[in-house]
Amino acid sequence: MVRELQPGAILNDRLDLPETADFRTPEQYQPAGQMMVDGAPVLWEACQTMNGSWGYDRDNLNWKPVVMLVRMLIDTVSKGGNMLLNVGPTARGEFDPRSIERLRGIGAWMRQHGRSIYGCTASDFTPPPDCRYTQNGNRLYLHLFAWPFQHVHLPGLAGRVEYAQLLNDASEIKTLVINPGQQAQNVTMGDFRRYAHAATAGPEAGRGRAGGGAVPEGIAARRRDAARRAPLSRATARRGPRRRTVPGQLSMSWGDATKG
Repeated sequence: MVRELQPGAILNDRLDLPETADFRTPEQYQPAGQMMVDGAPVLWEACQTMNGSWGYDRDNLNWKPVVMLVRMLIDTVSKGGNMLLNVGPTARGEFDPRSIERLRGIGAWMRQHGRSIYGCTASDFTPPPDCRYTQNGNRLYLHLFAWPFQHVHLPGLAGRVEYAQLLNDASEIKTLVINPGQQAQNVTMGDFRRYAHAATAGPEAGRGRAGGGAVPEGIAARRRDAARRAPLSRATARRGPRRRTVPGQLSMSWGDATKG
């Protein structure tokens, strides 16, 4: 009947009409990956709260910090979903100051990193531990949730990145491709996975730092011919000429690229 009266209506899976639902709505938890029905990916929207309560609850002090809310947003988009975040007003029709604080925190992060969220979805690439990928066309965004070491390895991207830059200040990242089979010794990075290419990146992201309780930093890597996955022949450094690369490991360091 709904479809007859309004063919353009969008129905979720809460109407007890499972066969006609347009999208799924997991609530108060983050799915482990893209939501599937009968083995096929489906549209979905994560339904989340700021403190576990859907309405205003004076005595609920279990507020999620801004960093958690931002990570939930990134995690949702990286799995092909949308996130609904509830805000419950008080009996006077006003938002709690703690809600406003969190909304402003999310807004501040979005002002610098919004393009890694809007219009993005899941990527076919597998991100390294404690990271997420979002993708929009041939632009691949790396979100760093934790960064205990000076490098992060990105399997499958060596020789396929045209350029890489930080989203917070748009500075480009110095890149270096490591030849396959190169042996690691001391501070010399080697081909640690003989069957996969990798990228590494230095520890500082502009003025911020990703790791611990920090809000995730975003990196944008632009790929050519994303549909056909054609390998790229060059990597771009912030300073200096473009140089030829060979398949192997891609090293990105912005500790050097942001100096001076």
